[in-house]
Amino acid sequence: MTKTWVYIEIARPQNMFLGMLLVFTGAIVGSGTLVLSFPLLLALVSISFAAAGTIVLNNYSDIKIDKIVHPSRPLPSKKISPEKVLYFGVSMFAISISIAFFVNITYTLFTFLGVILFVLYETFFKKYGLIGNLLVAIVIPLICVAGGYIVNNPYPSYFLVIVLFPQIFGGEIIRDVRDFKGDKIIRKTLPSKIGGKPALFVGLLIIFITIFISPIPYLLKISSFWYLLGIVVTDILIIIGVLISVKDNKKLILTTKITKIAIVVTIFSFLIGIF
Repeated sequence: MTKTWVYIEIARPQNMFLGMLLVFTGAIVGSGTLVLSFPLLLALVSISFAAAGTIVLNNYSDIKIDKIVHPSRPLPSKKISPEKVLYFGVSMFAISISIAFFVNITYTLFTFLGVILFVLYETFFKKYGLIGNLLVAIVIPLICVAGGYIVNNPYPSYFLVIVLFPQIFGGEIIRDVRDFKGDKIIRKTLPSKIGGKPALFVGLLIIFITIFISPIPYLLKISSFWYLLGIVVTDILIIIGVLISVKDNKKLILTTKITKIAIVVTIFSFLIGIF
């Protein structure tokens, strides 16, 4: 494996895409049009570097856990040194904030705050489990709000935060159940406090709340009927993911994949909801 590919693997392009999608959605639902502006293009580049930096730092801080749970990843498999990974992550953050300055001051503040919160998460809050889960569930949807400030209209994007929050919060708890064997080394997660099955139930219950709040943007006329059609797919995916875990709690990897797809469908539902 070439060094370039190792850097690409550790940055996880899918996470970079998700960050770009959130910023793009916030800007589009705020402006009500699919027109791309130069500030938006800069913001997309900025968030892609920020997303890369967050996952790189995550790999750096999780090296002990990954040796048990994900031994094939670049760091535990010694494809790259921890020092190079840390330098790479810091460089990604620096590039992201530098580009954000050319978008606008509000977007720059959001980017800077996001980086600070994520560093605090990895260095402090993460080891306390549920508090870390909550922080992630707040910070990720707020990327969409940052996109709304690019067009000076963040109001519609707050509803995306509301719909995404339980999906991300519950999903983080389920991933803690999945990774319990590795996490127990350095983290006090919910599964370590109340047990795997009760924690899984809590995570699934939180995600299931999405079904009840997902129609709100349509009912308040924030989004069109197209949003409602898209969000129905999200709700179906959530139900499938919940049923799979209830039937067989050893299939958490499948459940986490389905819930991740549901998050992406939710974001796209907001996008088509402008029509």
